[in-house]
Amino acid sequence: MAVLFLLGTRLSGRLGRLPLRPQPRLYAASVVPIALGYTVAHYFSLLALDGQATWILASDPFGTGADLFGTAADVVDLRAVGPDLIAYVQVGAVVLGHVVGVLMAHEKALRVAPRAPASDQLPLVVVMVSFTVAGLGLLFDF
Repeated sequence: MAVLFLLGTRLSGRLGRLPLRPQPRLYAASVVPIALGYTVAHYFSLLALDGQATWILASDPFGTGADLFGTAADVVDLRAVGPDLIAYVQVGAVVLGHVVGVLMAHEKALRVAPRAPASDQLPLVVVMVSFTVAGLGLLFDF
């Protein structure tokens, strides 16, 4: 993924006839929302399901039989979030992260080369869309 990002940013810079600058560094911030989207997609179900154990364990942190918050006898409810909600959150987080990443990259491109045609950024757009398709492919197992 890093190689694709490197190639996409360098090729976009070359097409835009920009001065030789570290193009990947200019667009690095646009990868942060994508990483956040993947983090939410990956850990949402863990937080929603296993996170319940935090309140249960907090009532008796040392296993002494204390019930500080009245939750020591509770059990984790595995039906708190269903598979449909988990899937919606995962897809939404991946897509939203990618959309925000593309918008950030586009905004940066407008600041770096305001008069360059949008087609100069096509290689970076292809890379970003490829990342989106690959991320959704991982979710849907294709």
